[in-house]
Amino acid sequence: MRKVRTDLNLPVQALRDAACVRGLQAYRALADEADADHSAYWARLARECISWKTPFTRSFDDSEAPYFKWSEDAIWGESERFRLSYFPPELRGYYLAGDGAIRDEEAVYFTITGRIDDVLNVSGHRLGAMEIESALLSCTDLVAEAAVVGRPDDTTGEAVCAFVVLKGNRPNGEQAAVIAKKVRDWVGKETSPIAEPKDIRFGDNLPKTRSGKIPPRLLRSIAKGKAVTQDVSTLENPALLKQLAESS
Repeated sequence: MRKVRTDLNLPVQALRDAACVRGLQAYRALADEADADHSAYWARLARECISWKTPFTRSFDDSEAPYFKWSEDAIWGESERFRLSYFPPELRGYYLAGDGAIRDEEAVYFTITGRIDDVLNVSGHRLGAMEIESALLSCTDLVAEAAVVGRPDDTTGEAVCAFVVLKGNRPNGEQAAVIAKKVRDWVGKETSPIAEPKDIRFGDNLPKTRSGKIPPRLLRSIAKGKAVTQDVSTLENPALLKQLAESS
């Protein structure tokens, strides 16, 4: 006979005191309110839980579910743009996460190709930054880390700029030029000559936030030769920005 556990691991009292719904009776009251008029129920929660610059005057329209929107006179999240961005009509109600992927012929495995908006247009060819980064990282003898962004170019429209951390010491001068050519040729062999980075900047590390994220907007400013004016307070190693800016 299977033994049924009867012990409970209740949350700490402070968390229980801060809960929006306390007790089964309160939960049932919410459920009854939603059953009675679900539009009014969600409208009440929206008014209480969301900060509106201009509050809506009409409950949301769910006539085209799963697309929902508040009234047109509300100013908060630009509901129509939200719908078109995250629930485009061509996906027939599915959520667009914004990541690209390729599914194999057996429909078993997916290969993530990167953000669909993280695309470089080089001489009319659309290149994924993640694909070029993967090619760089496959050069396992040399490359430890890499990040790729685009910058404007008079000839190709956009040029590939790679920020690279080597497994050895950061090179300078002629040594840097020799290693850059090796890395550039490797990318051309692994992907296409079109994808070869026009600029390769070497650094001791890549700038990251304290959570480990590499902020592309900062790298784009450096790639364009512009001063970094964005907030860098979240960076763990802001001094690297100057190092990468001086590396070319």
